[in-house]
Amino acid sequence: MTMPLLLPFLALLAVAQEKGEPVPFTVLSKGTTGGFDGPVEKVVPSKKEWTAAWPRHPVPEVDFGKDVALVVAFGTKPSSGYSVEITRVEKTAEEIRVFVRRTVPPKGSKQATVITHPFVVARMAKPDCKVVFVEDKD
Repeated sequence: MTMPLLLPFLALLAVAQEKGEPVPFTVLSKGTTGGFDGPVEKVVPSKKEWTAAWPRHPVPEVDFGKDVALVVAFGTKPSSGYSVEITRVEKTAEEIRVFVRRTVPPKGSKQATVITHPFVVARMAKPDCKVVFVEDKD
């Protein structure tokens, strides 16, 4: 008799556990002329790693002794109307999730014909577990 009542409770518990605790982060730079040619989702833990990956880009204002840089880039796009943002960061028992929202221009809309490279760079405290980037569906 208790099994039918237990199953919905366990399902609800699993959904509740998926939601993590908010992790503070600060957006340092965002735009459409980042120059990141390809798509990027990366945690950058040091100035050395930043300059090795993107020697043409200035190192962001990050104290790499206690923080990391989060880099998300959409890659090269053929027009205006594309953007990328980090909407939130959450910590679960297993990982830190960086939620990313990519925006594309509406089909049939008029956009400037110009090459863009949408990107966002943020900082957060050095993680103590794995960091994953996920699409924000909300």
